[in-house]
Amino acid sequence: MPTLCLQPADDVYKKLRQQALTCAEFWNIAMIQRRNKYAWGKATAETQIEEIASLQALDPQLQQLPYSALRQVVQDLDTAYADFLKTKDAFKRHERETMPAIPAFKPDHFLYPLYYNAACCRLKSTGDKTELRLKAQPESDALTMVFATAEFLDIAEGLWLLPREDFQVWVYTASSKDAGRMALNDANSTKGTAISGSSPSG
Repeated sequence: MPTLCLQPADDVYKKLRQQALTCAEFWNIAMIQRRNKYAWGKATAETQIEEIASLQALDPQLQQLPYSALRQVVQDLDTAYADFLKTKDAFKRHERETMPAIPAFKPDHFLYPLYYNAACCRLKSTGDKTELRLKAQPESDALTMVFATAEFLDIAEGLWLLPREDFQVWVYTASSKDAGRMALNDANSTKGTAISGSSPSG
């Protein structure tokens, strides 16, 4: 379960929702590159992460996202492939009955969890209210959400944010064990299946 369930202003929600949609598109782009027979064995998590900065420089839509969120998408995809290969080997050794499904493309309108690292998160408390301020880029405007000061939020290792179709944003503290996996599984819950996720990094 998330640490907090927030109800942001409409403009903030729409921006976070668009970021989540862009991350799902980025997953699909990264997967196409992984599956491309000409890139097979050449496209790895390391090479794809190295390309993020140059892609952001060229694409205004990617500039709306923190680098940490895009990097996390690539790491999640890499983890999903590693899990697939591990279970595939188990199937070949007759240690499991069914062949595992290969990592799949995200469907249209899939809201992918956003990983904002600690450098992108700020808290400001005033009385009984606390503002969570998120900045995708140092020069970008902050996206602000308010919650009760009594609700403790640890941003030391960053946050996962999952926009929901009910206009809520679920917030997970990255310092919690398996927070990324929980956020990804919650994002995928409407499809009824669990997906793999890696620990946040950078």
